[in-house]
Amino acid sequence: MKNFTAFFYIFLLLFSFSLAAFAEETIVIETQNTALVFQTDKQGRLMQSYIGERLSNAGEYAAAKHNPLDAFPTFGGKATGEAALRVVHYDGNTSTELQYQNHSSQTEAGITTTVITLQDPVYPFTVKLCFKAYQKEDIIEQWMEAQHQEKKNVVLYDFASASLSLSARQYFLTEFHGDWAQEMNS
Repeated sequence: MKNFTAFFYIFLLLFSFSLAAFAEETIVIETQNTALVFQTDKQGRLMQSYIGERLSNAGEYAAAKHNPLDAFPTFGGKATGEAALRVVHYDGNTSTELQYQNHSSQTEAGITTTVITLQDPVYPFTVKLCFKAYQKEDIIEQWMEAQHQEKKNVVLYDFASASLSLSARQYFLTEFHGDWAQEMNS
């Protein structure tokens, strides 16, 4: 009877954890004039919810959010567009689903570095989305770091440094051309 009772309580505890929804987080990355905002949903997915003019109050981003899209879509997951990451895991599985784990930010000399950690719930595969927001220059730099602790090697087929969703009607691209860009055209 003691074994059954212990088993029942362990089952109940595990079942309650599986029903628990993720706490929704908002991550704001700002420069002097621009903001890039991410939010997590109840399933722990990281979504890009806003990019645009910096708002005076960080609480206003929730009301101003656009159509949220996956912050870093993965192949075989729920993303419907182009995948920023395509992995074949050690057992041949091609599905990767990334869930929000945590984030941290630190500011030094007018540059705010933010790191958002995402983890696959099945495989020991971690992705860190890294951002540097240069306040005065109004530039946000982004890159990705992937790490795994799987039993054997994994194969990366696609691994974009960023996956930025833009939704304006019109964009202006500024290009700076120099001799360095002609190095492959000789």
